[in-house]
Amino acid sequence: MTGIVGAGNGSGTIVLPILAGWLISTYDWRTSFTVLGIISLVVIVLFAQVLRRDPEKMGLLPDGDASPQYGNANIEVSGISFRDTIRTRQFWMLWVIFFCMGFSIFSIMAHIVIHATGLGFVTTKAVNILAITGGTSIVGRIIIGSTADRIGNKPTFIISVIILLAALVWLQFSTELWMLYIFGAVFGFAWGGTLVLQSPLCADLFGLNSHGALVGLIQAGLSFGGTAGPVLLGYIFDVTGSYQLGFSILAMVSLIGLILAPLLKLISSAGRRNDSIPKDSA
Repeated sequence: MTGIVGAGNGSGTIVLPILAGWLISTYDWRTSFTVLGIISLVVIVLFAQVLRRDPEKMGLLPDGDASPQYGNANIEVSGISFRDTIRTRQFWMLWVIFFCMGFSIFSIMAHIVIHATGLGFVTTKAVNILAITGGTSIVGRIIIGSTADRIGNKPTFIISVIILLAALVWLQFSTELWMLYIFGAVFGFAWGGTLVLQSPLCADLFGLNSHGALVGLIQAGLSFGGTAGPVLLGYIFDVTGSYQLGFSILAMVSLIGLILAPLLKLISSAGRRNDSIPKDSA
């Protein structure tokens, strides 16, 4: 289900680059971003009005339930407290992993079209790389999410990072448009699959007691990486006149995430984890 919901992100990546390209070519970038901002505001606010917290709000029952479960919002959930979780090495290891993912993924999203135009391809064809990336990210979110339900979140996440790293290595040698399109397809699949497992991995490790806050903090790590990566890549390009070194750094950063991922210690139940980590654990 997380994969299906997350597919909306990929859909936006297909539509918005094409729309933005048309707007910029027709008007200018300031007008284009204003229009995109208004569209985003209206769509998000309107669709947020139809969201419901649970089936009971619509007079429905979750699958398998024969009677209403009143007071669902107050059901006790197992897991470690927020305070205890952020004092564990496991949490910060997961934080660093997603920092690495954000560093690599958002650097590509910010610079791949510029890289393609620098190789001599027209913008209208270069932007198709992003559209392909968005399309395959939808497939990746659904397939990887479904695979995780079958074989587990940790091994599926490792597979996703391996695919991501393979795409970044392929990028080092991609000088033709068709090669960049293949890169976009493989990268998009791995991007969607990697990020869709963020919440499930956190739940596996620490339970649901403070899940929202923990996912938010891990998302901050992803965002910090997504801020640092594009800036560094742009600086390297300004200094060297090439993305080659920058793309190599992205591959190395993703490799760090791949090395750390197998070290994550998953548990069969949040309750066991809660019992196994004392209050003063570091």
